[in-house]
Amino acid sequence: MKISTNFEDIVIEGKTISLKERFTLILGDISLEQLGNEKINTLFRSFNDFHAIKLSQFLDVLQHINKDYSPLMHANAFLEHLISFKTIYNSDLQLLNYHITTLESFTSMLRYLSLKQKKERLSDELHISEVKYKSGKLSANRDLLAKLNRTIEQNEKELNTIKEPYYNLKNQRNQIIEMINQFQDTINKLNQEKKEKFSEINKHLRDNEPPSPKDKEEPLTVPEISDNIKVKNLRKEAKDLHTQIKEYSSKLKKKKEKLEKIEPQFQTYNKKFTSLTDQIDSAKEKRIEIEKNMEQFMHEKYHDLSTEFDTIHFNTVKAPETLKNELSNVENQLKTLKNSYNTLEKDPNKMISLIEKRIAELSAKVSDKKNNSYLSENREEILLSIEQFQKVELLLNNIEHLTNSLLSEINLKASLNIALSAEERVLWLSPIFKRNDREHIIFHELTTPEKVYYAMVFFLAFKIILTNNKVIKFSNLFLHQNFNKRGSIFRTLRKIIPILKNKKKLASAQFVFIISNLEMKKPIKNINIIQISK
Repeated sequence: MKISTNFEDIVIEGKTISLKERFTLILGDISLEQLGNEKINTLFRSFNDFHAIKLSQFLDVLQHINKDYSPLMHANAFLEHLISFKTIYNSDLQLLNYHITTLESFTSMLRYLSLKQKKERLSDELHISEVKYKSGKLSANRDLLAKLNRTIEQNEKELNTIKEPYYNLKNQRNQIIEMINQFQDTINKLNQEKKEKFSEINKHLRDNEPPSPKDKEEPLTVPEISDNIKVKNLRKEAKDLHTQIKEYSSKLKKKKEKLEKIEPQFQTYNKKFTSLTDQIDSAKEKRIEIEKNMEQFMHEKYHDLSTEFDTIHFNTVKAPETLKNELSNVENQLKTLKNSYNTLEKDPNKMISLIEKRIAELSAKVSDKKNNSYLSENREEILLSIEQFQKVELLLNNIEHLTNSLLSEINLKASLNIALSAEERVLWLSPIFKRNDREHIIFHELTTPEKVYYAMVFFLAFKIILTNNKVIKFSNLFLHQNFNKRGSIFRTLRKIIPILKNKKKLASAQFVFIISNLEMKKPIKNINIIQISK
């Protein structure tokens, strides 16, 4: 007996039966051989655990479904390139760590040398400090210095308090004085112009005076009209100048009044400011004098400290206790460095040679990497594997979407992930499930009915998405024996048939479910049932 199907009918034992319904259920004692030689059916049967399906196995199924999927096999090479990239990455990481270690060694060496110099300086300063703080004469001078420093500090604090208002007032006063001088200069200039106008007027008037008695015999000259106009214009100009002089004189008066108003306050601030600056300068000069005397005393009294004085200024020397604490801290840091880098203490120059050697090695390794580019040598192959891998991901997304529409009936949602094995040698297709949109679980944590349900809907989604068949054929014989469970299979059929029936995109598809050697105890609605006897 052989069962074959097309879009309109089904052939059983040579007898053609019309497919009147979209959903047909065939029950009986049927073997896998009777269902045809579709490679997908036997390949799918090998999936004994959906927790992890090898991607290569999945691609093999695709290739047998349709030759158009054959290029997808190039996606297998993606893993090889991924492994190669990881090898390169690990090599680069080692190179980076080598570089970091070299930098750390170099930094530690510089820090070690710096701390050694600091230790020597602190030791010299401590020696001077102990002498400085023990001498009676120096003690008196030190007290005087402290007093002078307090005086300077107090005066500078007071000076800072009045500095801003003093400079504001001083600037204001200078601006007023500048304006007064400008107004006075302008008035003087206008007065000079006014004087010149009147001189010119008088000249015109003298030239046009009537003749004296002795000149009566001479003919009488009548002044020209133009001279009268000139005099009139000159008088007008002189009047305008007088008006301007009055305006500037008024402004000058106001500025002088303003100056008189702020002058007492300015003089008070100026006197205070001058007094404080003089006191500060005097105290600083006195301080310099005392410090020089103290240093001279130290040089004369303690000849063994002359070398230390070349690098340490006497007045900056701290108290012995402070220096001892700083010295102890430096010694602890040196001890830590010596424990980590023994070469530092024995021979710092050897450490320098070691660092130079490492830098040369690092430079050679970087140069070698530039000359050996895996990407440039395998560019086309890598791009092809990535392109085909992306197409596989797109197919999986479509399968996932349809699978989830069927899983929603049992409150499950699957996410089809491509994962790398622990040994990083195999790519796996591994689903992660969410139950009731909360709990994240793996396939092994599903109940048996849930596992069977997933296996069946995954197969259906697989065939619907990846084949062009109008008749979708499913059998329990296509499942691994782990999922060939009577109760769960029929329960799944009852749940998925209404969903498939209502999907508009599947309206033209017919579904034939062939169940072999499993008794259906409860009928299924909305499906054409055909019973086959032996």
